Amino acid sequence: MGAELAAVAAQEGLWTLDAPVIRVGAAAAPTPCTPSFERVWLSDQERIAAAILS
Repeated sequence: MGAELAAVAAQEGLWTLDAPVIRVGAAAAPTPCTPSFERVWLSDQERIAAAILS
């Protein structure tokens, strides 16, 4: 889903975007099976903000 949204944003907003579209996803690790580990594995506000600012 995220990849499709990024593709549409890049295609439709190519001339109006201030920066290239980037994707921030879950860590490169196996999907955890407990909710507590899943919260650590998924992207959070800090990780998204770091990707925007880099």
